[in-house]
Amino acid sequence: METKISSVRIKRIRDRCGFSRDLYVEPEGLAGGLALWWGANISVTVLYRSKNVIHVVLESTSLKVPAFVTFVYGPPKEGERRRVWDMLRGLVGGIHSSWLLVGDFNDVLSQGEKEGGTLDH
Repeated sequence: METKISSVRIKRIRDRCGFSRDLYVEPEGLAGGLALWWGANISVTVLYRSKNVIHVVLESTSLKVPAFVTFVYGPPKEGERRRVWDMLRGLVGGIHSSWLLVGDFNDVLSQGEKEGGTLDH
């Protein structure tokens, strides 16, 4: 989840939701911040993290093989979004199992999908 609040406050929310494990990327001023929560029955190995991406390997007794999962919060500015997409393309070569790529990419395939705001050129 994308969050603009401190890890102290978000941990209280995590506890109320019943999760026991976490990873945080603190916000930079009013920008960004990511939180990832999971239960005790899941093992998470962090491979990469930045203000926009958390890339992990998940393992659990219910998974037959480890799974790669990448959580994305795309920056609103086009140039920064392009850097995130380039970084994601670079991850592909190191993935040798299932890969789930999820998040808010702050991107559209065509301007026809966009509602409100200004058009990117």
